[in-house]
Amino acid sequence: MSNFGKVSVGVGKTLQVVDGQKYVTLQAEYDAYKISSQAAFDVSMNELRESKDASIAAIQGDYDELNSQYSSLSNQYDVLDASLQRLDASYESLEGNYQSLQTEYGVLDASYSSLQSDYGILDSSYSTLSELYQSFDSSYQALQNECNQKDSSIADLQNERIKLFSRNFGDYEIPAGITSIGANMFYNSNLKSIIIPEGVTYIGLEAFSNTNIETVEIPSSVTTMGKYAFRNCIKLKTAIWKTTSVNSTDSVFYGCSALESISLPDGLPKIYTNMFNSCKSLKSIEIPSSVTEIGYAAYQEIYTENLTITIPAAVTNIESQAFAKIRNIKWIKVLNPIPATLGNNVITTWTGSYYSSPNVKIYVPDESVDAYKGATNWKTYANNIYPMSEFTE
Repeated sequence: MSNFGKVSVGVGKTLQVVDGQKYVTLQAEYDAYKISSQAAFDVSMNELRESKDASIAAIQGDYDELNSQYSSLSNQYDVLDASLQRLDASYESLEGNYQSLQTEYGVLDASYSSLQSDYGILDSSYSTLSELYQSFDSSYQALQNECNQKDSSIADLQNERIKLFSRNFGDYEIPAGITSIGANMFYNSNLKSIIIPEGVTYIGLEAFSNTNIETVEIPSSVTTMGKYAFRNCIKLKTAIWKTTSVNSTDSVFYGCSALESISLPDGLPKIYTNMFNSCKSLKSIEIPSSVTEIGYAAYQEIYTENLTITIPAAVTNIESQAFAKIRNIKWIKVLNPIPATLGNNVITTWTGSYYSSPNVKIYVPDESVDAYKGATNWKTYANNIYPMSEFTE
């Protein structure tokens, strides 16, 4: 029999134990249950702790993320706030400018209104002035026509006066103040000598043609020279040409068969077409260094013995027959190292029925001999071309 007869379960209470072995069994079950419950409790608590820690970690992560987003948004807010403040400042500035422009617009609008008023006055004045100008222009044209008629009458009177004196006297001096010598003024007259003063600017067509003058000096003031101005002045021996800016047609001294000497100024740009054609007595051909072009038949039909010709370096164009029908050329010097453009039959001898190349030596710069011998129309005279270093009188 167990020594446990009763169990105290509280003050004044006694649990009667009927079966001590059963108690032991229950106690053991209880202890086992307690241990099992404790273990289950511990597992549950551990799971709760782990769940709690995981939740706390997740919450902390979310918190950190939210905090980071908050910081970013806070920074963005600060930036936007600063931008807003700048925009506010800009707006205030623009507002001020707008107010200023409004004020200026008011001033300009007032000025525009004033200008509109002034324009109306000016337009009215312009209309008045235009009417006055038209009236003046009409009057001016009438006066101009009257002056032209008077000038024409004066010129006619002057020309008639010149004709009267020239036909009655062999020697004549153009009066000072005359600027124009008209066409045919002395044509076929008995004029033996003429003095043309500075101031004359115009010599007309055949003005002195077929006269008996022996010398002539063309002043530098002449700017226009008519065709055949001195044609067939068969007693003309000496001519002095001073003008360099003349607008010449051609054939100025055509047929002046006694002309021996012609003085041309440096600055003359061209020897004009037929300028000395049939001037058979020319003793030499002296071309100014300024000449760039020698016109058609410019020195055709010269019969002087042992004629010498020097073509300046500036000449770039020699037209056809420029030196054609010349009976006797001693030599020709060409100074331009680049062959000038050459026309047809430029240097020929007229035998009476046909042209032939004269037996004359043409001297060119040493370095240009081959270029001349191969150039268009120059190659016609290839056998006549020699280097300048071989030149002898």
